[in-house]
Amino acid sequence: MYPRHGCFNVYQYNSVGVLKNSPISAYSKIDRFQRIKNIAMRSAVYRAVSPWYSGMGSILMFHRVCPEELKSAIKGNSVLEITPQYLERIVLYFRKKGYRFLPLDEVPDALNGRLRGRHKFVVFTFDDGYRDNYLYAYPLLKKYHVPFTVYVTTSFPDQTAVPWWFMLDDLISKSDRICFIRDGEEFDLDCSSPYRKEETFYTIRQRILSAAGGSLDSLFRNLFEPHGIRLGDKMRDLALSWDQIVEMARDPLVTIGSHTRNHTALNRLGMRDLVREIVEPREALEARIGLKVRHFCYPFGSKYEAGPREFNAVREVGFRTATTTRLSNLFAGHRRHLLALPRIWVDGNVEDTRDLDLLVTGFMPLLLNRFKRVVAD
Repeated sequence: MYPRHGCFNVYQYNSVGVLKNSPISAYSKIDRFQRIKNIAMRSAVYRAVSPWYSGMGSILMFHRVCPEELKSAIKGNSVLEITPQYLERIVLYFRKKGYRFLPLDEVPDALNGRLRGRHKFVVFTFDDGYRDNYLYAYPLLKKYHVPFTVYVTTSFPDQTAVPWWFMLDDLISKSDRICFIRDGEEFDLDCSSPYRKEETFYTIRQRILSAAGGSLDSLFRNLFEPHGIRLGDKMRDLALSWDQIVEMARDPLVTIGSHTRNHTALNRLGMRDLVREIVEPREALEARIGLKVRHFCYPFGSKYEAGPREFNAVREVGFRTATTTRLSNLFAGHRRHLLALPRIWVDGNVEDTRDLDLLVTGFMPLLLNRFKRVVAD
């Protein structure tokens, strides 16, 4: 099964660099939030909500960390990619604010008030298992002694995933026009301008997400192979190797978490397949690294893809924490929802800590969550 990548779940609420006339229905909401953010950032009035909505701390959600010249051309992908320079600025931002850098293992104790001191805390997490986490994020975070978690989708190091979202980025970036056939229907798409490239990306993305099984295999062959893009090549460039995962796992600063095998939206699975997607990748990780894997991350972790059924399944398996893509800081009430913890999304299209400040203070979460602080349902 091919992964349905989580970036699109995040991107529907992301407020940077989007196209007003995109076929994605969430764009009107995104544009509205962008205007609110711009007004708030200019006035700094948003900081007034911090005492009530910044919470006890935050779990940050990252994906890729790569130099600017290696970032994707399509904003739906580049939103997940930050530069090492921005990662360093984020570390210094939280250090200046006096936050404690915590590993995930200490989050339950922090929420229950069992840690000494009253400092706010921040947790760094990286989804999927990209090679650049090892090449760029790991050395930098080690330099500042910042603990972090990598949630590994095991089809990445197994080299069985097909990262079509980045393959599609490569194809569109170098093309002025793309022609392909799906189910007997011919598509002739204009990629001659940045706007058209973005539009084409989302048009093809919709076709991919609506396909399944042999139809998807045929679509990939018709789409990529005529342009010399082979399915396995991109994964070798992008994914962490098992050796790199094992090396990081030996470092006390690094926690290896589980992110399923195929990065499939769990609500789409029957109960047997759901349990397999939770249990088998954890067993594979534990066998490789020789350590217990106590932390889980839901693919497509919004309220539409991860809910009570998925939370209960993760609880039955025995994970200590699990993170979602709900946008919120952490409050004491989250101690009752350790398997549905929200996170703060770090935007690769706006590498500005003022933008991050709007999230960490709680200003944007309170608007999105309609003033609700404990987001878990």
